[in-house]
Formats: sequence, structure tokens, C-alpha cells
Amino acid sequence: MAISALGARALTEKAAPPLAGTNSSLLVLFLDDSEGPQGKRLDEFRSALSANRVLSNRIRMEVITVDISDESRFYSTMVEAVTRNPLVFVTASTDIARRTKRYIQNIPLIFGTMGDPLQLDIVDSLGARQRNATGFTYDIPIVQKSLEVLTDAFPRARRVGVLADTVWVTHFAAGADLSTTQKKLGIHTELVILDRPSQIDSLVRRLNADSFDAIYLPRTDVIFENKTRDFLIAQFQTHRVPHLFPHEGHVKAGGLMSYGVRMSSHWESMARMVALVLAGVPAREIPIERPKDFVLAVNAGQANAMGINISKSILRRANLII
Repeated sequence: MAISALGARALTEKAAPPLAGTNSSLLVLFLDDSEGPQGKRLDEFRSALSANRVLSNRIRMEVITVDISDESRFYSTMVEAVTRNPLVFVTASTDIARRTKRYIQNIPLIFGTMGDPLQLDIVDSLGARQRNATGFTYDIPIVQKSLEVLTDAFPRARRVGVLADTVWVTHFAAGADLSTTQKKLGIHTELVILDRPSQIDSLVRRLNADSFDAIYLPRTDVIFENKTRDFLIAQFQTHRVPHLFPHEGHVKAGGLMSYGVRMSSHWESMARMVALVLAGVPAREIPIERPKDFVLAVNAGQANAMGINISKSILRRANLII
């Protein structure tokens, strides 16, 4: 892709944006895509910015929709965005964060991501950084704790299917250390890959054959597709298979149980980071944050309908019972 001299200069030599105390109007640019957190979820970020006293007559936030499928168009959008001299770029998209950091140097970047920002090359270090970026990551080792919750809820479960996709297997399975977890909990886990419709059929056959005592579903893109999630829930109900989802939203949709981080935690953290940048703190000096709040949710009505008993200890620990 040919880069004009003007574009290159705008992206690599742009002076740092004015901070609080100057006479210039300040602009926070949120980079989004057609699949991004538009609508109500983005309103949560606006509310968090207001709560942190970021938005005012002098400070405003605008949303720019970018096309991550076309690098040339993305580049052109970034050239125009940088020339507007924003205080900071913000995005809750991993793909956008990875691309944005290629094109900006002096302007801070605040991101939200599900993965490891170091492994994804969004930052050059989780500690002291050269790259002027910080953000919030949901990448935490939660698999062992989730399987502990599952076995606490269903002590007789010994054969546990871990239902994931190839992305999770490639990037997260090693960190989950399933072999150590198996020994500790006295269970046998088996990875079940679900990427294509044909693999769903294979899973249904395994459920019919009573291959698993319980199913654990780590956080993957597959189960966040409502149609697939609803189909899986229906199959678990039909075969009366205890299961644990990674997020309370799945329980509200009819799933049996979930254990995971409280979603939307990133908006408050990212808003505070914007406030710090506004106060003159370089983004590279702001610690990268991880979630601290976890939710155990139980659908008691679904358990009764499935004829499944959930241990009283789990019910006492649950943050949400439906």
C-alpha cells in the first residue's frame, strides 16, 4: 500500500494532543466497527466517562466506524482521525487495537481486549512500556477455578467435556493447564472442538451416547452466537447434562450455571484511564488492568426442569439465582 508523505507525517510525527489546562478543545475518539460495542453498550462507556468527570463542554467523545477488512480504507480513516488531534484513541476491539498501534506513536491508545495484549502485540510489555498504550484485558487464568465450581456443584461428575473452538485451543488451552487440573480434581477432561455445523452433530451424538457427565464451556466466539448458544442449551436440557457457561448472560438465556468475570467491567476502568491521560499521565505509565469481580449464576428453575440437583454449597455461594 502506497503511503503519501502527508499521511506518513500525520501518523508518525503528530505532536502529542493538548492536555487539561490549555485553551484547546479536547477530543476523545472511540474507534468502532460494524460488529463493535455500539448502542447501549457504548452508552455504558459514556456514562462511565461522565461519572469520572471526563465529558464536559470542552471535552467530547466521538465514535468513528472503521473498516478492519480493508487495510487501505482503515489507513485513510486513521490519517484523517490523527489530523483532528485527539487527546486519546479508545477502542474495545482487539482487532482495531492491533491495527491502530501500527499507525500512531505520540497519541495515547486505551484498549479493551479479551486476549493477552502482550501476546497480541498491542503493547510491548505488561509492565513499564515504550508504546504509549494501556487498557483492560479479560485474559485471566479462570479455567481451573471454573472446573472447581463445576465439580463442587456436581460431585459425581468425572467425565467432563470442554467445549471450545480452535481459537481457544490455539491461544488459551495451554494456559488452562488441563492436565494439572484433572489430577487435582480427580476428573478426566476431553476437548471437544466446535467450529462447524458438522461438529455440532458430532457433539449431539456424544450426548446421546452419554459420553460426558458434565460440560464446561470456556469463553469463545462460538457460544456468543445466540443461535448456536440456544441450540446447545436445548441439547443440554434434552439430555439432562449439567453444564457451566462462562458468563451470567447465558444463564439468563436458559443455561444451567455460569462462572466468570462480571462483564462491562472494562468501561469503568477505561474511563478512569481516559481521565488520567486527561490529567497528563502518559498511557504507558498507567497499569494494565484485569477484572476483579466474578459472578456465579445458577438457573434453579432450569435445574428443577432437568431433574438436576445442585449442591447447597454452590447455591449459598451464588451471586445470582434465577
